[in-house]
Amino acid sequence: MSRGTIKLAGICTFLLALFFFLYFVSNPQQEARADYQAGGIEENTTYTPSFEFVPTVNAENSTVASLTGLPIQFSETADYVKLNFTMFVVEFYKGTAGYNKIYDKTGNVLVYDDRIVLEYLFKAPDKWKQRGTPTGINYTKINDYHYEVTRFYTDYLGTTYNVTYIVKSDSPMKIKISLESGQTDTYRIAWYLSGITKLNYVEEENRVTFGNEDQDNEWITFDWADVYQSFGNITQTSYEDAANGKKANIYFNIGIVNAGQTITVDPSIVGTSITKFATSYPFQRKTFYANGRFWVFYSNGTNMVYRTSTDGVTWSDATAIRACSNGLYFSIWFDGTYLHYAYASTSSIYYRRGTPNADGTITWSAAEQTVTTLYNTANLPMVSVDSNGYPWIGYREYGSDYYQRPYVVKSSRNDGVWQTQSGFPYLLSDIADGVVVSVIPLTNGKVLALYSYGGHYLKARLWTGSSWGSEIQTSSKLVAGYYHSAVAQSDDVHAVFLKSDTYDIIYVKYSYATNSFGTETTLQANVTPTTAPVISIDPNTNDLYVFWAGYPTANHIYYRKYIASTGIWEPTVDWITEVALTGNDCLTNFYRAYGGYVGLVYMNSTVSPYQIKFAYLTVLVGDITPPKYSLNSTNSTLAGTAVSHNLYWQDDTGLSYAIFSFDNCTGTLQNITGMSLSGTSAWSNFTVVINSTVGCQIRWCVYANDTSGNWNGTSCENPFSYQTTPPPDTIPPTYSLNSTNSTLAGTPVSHNLYWQDNVGLSGYIFSFDNCTGTLVNDTWVPMTGTGNWSNVTKIINSTVGCQIRWCVYANDTSGNWNGTSCETPFIYITTSVVVPNFCIDLGIRDYIFCIIGGNKYVLPIVYKWYVWKE
Repeated sequence: MSRGTIKLAGICTFLLALFFFLYFVSNPQQEARADYQAGGIEENTTYTPSFEFVPTVNAENSTVASLTGLPIQFSETADYVKLNFTMFVVEFYKGTAGYNKIYDKTGNVLVYDDRIVLEYLFKAPDKWKQRGTPTGINYTKINDYHYEVTRFYTDYLGTTYNVTYIVKSDSPMKIKISLESGQTDTYRIAWYLSGITKLNYVEEENRVTFGNEDQDNEWITFDWADVYQSFGNITQTSYEDAANGKKANIYFNIGIVNAGQTITVDPSIVGTSITKFATSYPFQRKTFYANGRFWVFYSNGTNMVYRTSTDGVTWSDATAIRACSNGLYFSIWFDGTYLHYAYASTSSIYYRRGTPNADGTITWSAAEQTVTTLYNTANLPMVSVDSNGYPWIGYREYGSDYYQRPYVVKSSRNDGVWQTQSGFPYLLSDIADGVVVSVIPLTNGKVLALYSYGGHYLKARLWTGSSWGSEIQTSSKLVAGYYHSAVAQSDDVHAVFLKSDTYDIIYVKYSYATNSFGTETTLQANVTPTTAPVISIDPNTNDLYVFWAGYPTANHIYYRKYIASTGIWEPTVDWITEVALTGNDCLTNFYRAYGGYVGLVYMNSTVSPYQIKFAYLTVLVGDITPPKYSLNSTNSTLAGTAVSHNLYWQDDTGLSYAIFSFDNCTGTLQNITGMSLSGTSAWSNFTVVINSTVGCQIRWCVYANDTSGNWNGTSCENPFSYQTTPPPDTIPPTYSLNSTNSTLAGTPVSHNLYWQDNVGLSGYIFSFDNCTGTLVNDTWVPMTGTGNWSNVTKIINSTVGCQIRWCVYANDTSGNWNGTSCETPFIYITTSVVVPNFCIDLGIRDYIFCIIGGNKYVLPIVYKWYVWKE
C-alpha cells in the first residue's frame, strides 16, 4: 500500500521540526532508477541566486547520513527549485511566493500549497496576523544524497525567521524554524496546507491522515506527536474545503518571545533515566555519529544503554550493554571504526570494543575484558584510543591509605582483547585527592594525560610513545577536576574548563613544540559554579565548538565557535532554550565532527524520569574522504630481482602523494620512498630490489593522501605479502666434444655432441643435409640428466668429395633451447676407401690391422668387409 506521512516534531521550547514520508507500492529504489537523471551540482556548494535576499542564519544545518536511496534528482527553473528524493517530489518556489508544492512519485499533486508562517497575537483573544514576508530562498548541496533549502522571512523591523528544509534521499524531510524576535509578542507557528488532494481525513492521537489507508494508492499524514510529547497540548487544528481539495490549519502556540531573543530548532528526546547523572561528566564522551546513525550512550539508572537515530529526532529502543546505575561509571570512545567503552565503580575496570553497524546493532570484537588495576578500586574511567589503535584508560583509584590518585593503563593489544602493557598501570602523580584523568590521543602513538581536582590546576604529562615527560600545569585552577574537556589537533591539545573562584569558562591550548600551556582565554565570565563546558573539533577545518549551559540565562544552552583560519572566536550563540535543565554539568558531546555533525547530549527535568536530549550543529563538509586503492599487483616474486609494487589510486578531489612501506623479509615495515601523485586517479608504482633469500615473506603497503590532506593507510593495517621465489632457468644447454667416427662416402657415420645443463636436459633434434645443401631436422629424441651425449648415426652420401653439414638443437627441462650449432653447422668432406697392402684380422671386434703404403692402421670393420670382399 502506498502512503505518505508529514510529521511535525517539536523537541524543546520554541523548537519545531517537520517530517514528510511517502511510500509506494512499487519498489521506490527501482522506480527511482527508472526516472533518475543526475542533477549536476557539485557537492558542499551553496547556491544563492543573485536576485534573492539572503540574510545571515544561525549555524543550524544538517548533513547527509548514510542513506539507502538513490541520489537526489535536482532541477531548477526561474520560479522554483525542485528536488526528487525517492519518497516524493517537492517544488520550493522562489522570491516572495513563500510556498512549496508536494507531488507523489508518479507526478500527482498531493499538496498544492504548503507554507509555514510566523503569526503574532494582534488583538486578544484570537486575532492573529502574520509577521514577516518571504524574501527568497537559497539551497545547498551537501552531497548527492542530501540538500538543504532555506526560506527567509523578515518584517524589516528587527524580526527575522527562516524555515530550513533538510532533504535526504529516501528519508523524511525535516524542517527547522529559527526566529529572532525584534518585538516582544505572543507568537504561534501556523502550518497551512491548502489543496490537499485526498479528501477524506481522520484526526487521532496527534495526527491527521488524508486519504484511506486501507484503499487509496497514496495517502498522507501530518503528525505532531513529538510536539505533544515535549510541550503537551499546544496544538490547535481545523479543516475546511479549499481549491483543489482540502485545507489543514495546524497551529503551535509558542507563547511570549522577548525582543532580542533568538529561538532555534531542534533538540530531540533520546530517552529517559531515573538517575540525574545519566550523562555525567564533561571529561568523558558518550556520543558520536557513525554509519548513518547518531549514537547516544547513557545510564538509565539500572544499565548502561544506547539508542540510535538516523535523523537525530526519532530514536530506537534502548539496548542494554551492562549493569550501570550511574553515568559517571563509564565512558565511550569512537576511533572512526570501533566503539570502545570502559566501566568502573570502585572496582576493576571492564573494557570492550565493538563495531557500530548501520542497522543500529554493535558487533563486539570479544567478550567484555577485565582490566586489573593495582587495588581494583578504580572509578571515573575515561577511555580513548591512540593513533595506533591501542586503547588507554585514565582513572582514579583508592590506595591502601584510602586516598584517590590518578592512573593510566594501556593495552598492548589492539584487537579487542585487553592485555596490559608492561609498565602500566602508571601513577601520573602522587596527588591524593580525588583526581580526574582524561587521556587525549596525539599522533604516532603519543598521548597527553590531563588530570586535576577541585581547587587545583589542570596538569598534564606527555607520553612520547616510549616514556613520560615532566608534569606541566595551567595558570588557573579548576572548580572541579571533572569540569574539563579536551580535544587534539595533531600533537597540540585544546582544553576548556571551569575556573575556580570567578567561575569563568577558560580555553587554553597545549603546545607540543614547547610542552606547555599557552595564554588562557575567557570564553564566558561569571557563569554558575556548575557550568561545565565541553569542546569538539572539526578535523576538516580545525574549527572548535565549545558548549555550556545555564548562563547568561538559566535553562539555556550556548556555544562559541573558534574559526581556525582566522584565529577568532565568534560571538556567543544562545542555541537551545529549555524549561528545566537537570544540571549545567550534564553536557557531553562529540569528540570531533563526524559526517559534518557536531552533536550534543544534555539532560532536562529536575525530577525523575529525567529526559536525555540530543541536538546537533552541522558543519559543511569539505573533502574528508581519503583516496581509495585497488588493483594491487607485483610484476614478479623472484628473489634478488627488481620488483614493481603497484596500486591504483582514486580520489574525488585530487591525489597528492604516496609513501611506499616495505619490510623486505625483515618483519618490520619501513617507509623507504615516496612519489607525487596528481589528478583524481593515478598509479603508485614502486620498484625495489627484493631480498635474495628464496622462500621468505615480503610485506608491503602504501600510504597516500589527497590535496585536502586526507590520508589512506589502510593497506598498512593488513599489508600485501608474497613469498620470494627462485629465479627461472634461462640458461640453455651447452655442447662440446663434437665428433664423427668416419667420413667414408656411403658408409654409416656417427655424429656426436656432448651436452650439459645447469638444471636438466630434456632432448635434442638432429639436423643433417647429407650433401644436399639443405639441413633437414629429425624427430625430437629425449635426453636426461645434466650431462649426456646426442649420438646419431647416418649412412652418408656415397659421392666422394661432397660436403656434409650437420648440427643439433637441444633443450632443457625449463624449455631453453640451444641451436647455435645450426647457425654454423659442423662440416666434413666425404672420402673414398683406400685399398690396404694387406690386412690381418687380429680378432678385435669391429676392427682389423692393415698396412697401407708402408703405414700401419687399425681400421674399422668396414675395411675388413671391403678387403675380404675383394
